[in-house]
Amino acid sequence: MPQVKQIGKKWFTQITPYPVRWWVLAEKSWTQEIDAPYRKGEGFIVKLPKKKGFVVGRWVTDGSDEQDALTSALNARPVTENDVLEENAFRRETDPPAEEDLQLTEYRTYYLD
Repeated sequence: MPQVKQIGKKWFTQITPYPVRWWVLAEKSWTQEIDAPYRKGEGFIVKLPKKKGFVVGRWVTDGSDEQDALTSALNARPVTENDVLEENAFRRETDPPAEEDLQLTEYRTYYLD
């Protein structure tokens, strides 16, 4: 994670990798610390040369626990039974059944270890 520089208690700056389309010069951004104190920040990122970006932002939360921080950083959410049913509904007729996919994945994992 790029090094964050504090400006007071609520503001921060950082230089981060920013490989975006060449015509994007600036946009809103967010960050989530994955080390203590697990703060979440909102900011504005400006494109710099060599695929870098300069971020100025403020912390919007003072911290949470590690699990919440990692979930937020990954934009994760709990998977429900309806999600699984929806994906199965979109499978093509030519796709192998989900059980065969799982067996193939386990087979490949076993031989790659």
